[in-house]
Amino acid sequence: MKTYKSFIVLLLGLLFSSCIVKSLFPFYTEDTISFEKAFLGTWKDIKDPNNTWIVASVKEYYDEKRKHESTPPSPEDIATYNKEKDAYFIINEEKDKVAIFSVMPFKIKGQLFLDFTPITSNCNCNIDLVNYHQVTTHSLVKFDMTDNDSVSVKWFSSEKLQHLIETHDLNIKHEKFDSEYLLTASPEELQKFIKNYMDSDEEDKWKTDVKYDLVRTENHEKSFEYIKKLITGMEKLDGIDLN
Repeated sequence: MKTYKSFIVLLLGLLFSSCIVKSLFPFYTEDTISFEKAFLGTWKDIKDPNNTWIVASVKEYYDEKRKHESTPPSPEDIATYNKEKDAYFIINEEKDKVAIFSVMPFKIKGQLFLDFTPITSNCNCNIDLVNYHQVTTHSLVKFDMTDNDSVSVKWFSSEKLQHLIETHDLNIKHEKFDSEYLLTASPEELQKFIKNYMDSDEEDKWKTDVKYDLVRTENHEKSFEYIKKLITGMEKLDGIDLN
């Protein structure tokens, strides 16, 4: 156990620079996955028009990618496809910065959530060793479609989690680094927490510093045309190789 704790602290020290809650395991389980087709398309942040979200279906992305591959998928590729086919493939572009995420939609008690997992970015790191020591984590997003052409996404605040843990209102598996927390509970335990939190009297429970109000600028068909161009190499993402 001491070795495990030391491992977590050493490898995750640089991951705790933001104000969002991170989990070592997914927030969803297979039975709660709930794909929302209306989220597909291209979106812009109301406050920052330079912040663009291109949302595609992972299933459609892989199906299109296979059309241009000369070798059949391996058993590992097929297993990954079956595991991730209900997720979104999200490209977030902001000026010269690009980040790509795998995002699984799920529903608890009628409320839609998103589980964000980073895939890659063009962020230049001066010390390559840092990249070798990063561990993929999951973050929890409350997702609301106010209408077919506008959505709100709110990351669960680390300040809220810290308050709940330090006031003993929440007993959940976690590791602590300085004042930040990494959740290490199982997906089932995480979902139990989400349900209880939704029913709680916590004031401003979804208040967060990391939120985006997005409006649709392109429909699904047009955004997927862009994805196909990326797959075939007709379009490029600076500093990122999708292959």
